[in-house]
Amino acid sequence: MNGNTAVNEWTKFPEQKSTPITLKAGQRYYIEALHRDGTGGDNLGVGWGGPAVGAGPVIIDGVYLAADLRAVDFMAGNPDPPDRDKDVTTPLCSWTAGLTASLHDVYFGTNPTPGLPEFRGRQNFLVYFHTPGLTSGTTYYWRVDEVEADGITIYTGKVWSFTK
Repeated sequence: MNGNTAVNEWTKFPEQKSTPITLKAGQRYYIEALHRDGTGGDNLGVGWGGPAVGAGPVIIDGVYLAADLRAVDFMAGNPDPPDRDKDVTTPLCSWTAGLTASLHDVYFGTNPTPGLPEFRGRQNFLVYFHTPGLTSGTTYYWRVDEVEADGITIYTGKVWSFTK
């Protein structure tokens, strides 16, 4: 589609509408909306219509939607330094927390399969740690396991590496 639309402008382009689908009460449906914004001014909305809803399109209320979460969404991600980075000069490692993580178990060392000897501690709130005394030419491995608020549910992270 070439061009933008205003919020709730449902009929500007024919390709804005999908083919009608008859929904059955109590059944789940997968909705995927792909959106690309090239120059600004665009928006994305999903609407429906029908008995007990209105003629439509009516914006789908959030109580009728559920996110399709994957296991990777609960794991730590976006390591810095990036995985397999070379000539790393900073002794600071950071990451993006998993979606529901309350705590982070940090492992760091020269073992490609970080475990208890490399356990650096359990952190709450902080999504970074400082690693002073790195040796030039050495490859370091690290992993962040995300821990739920119950303290029992743990999502084991991927092992990342970098070379000083």
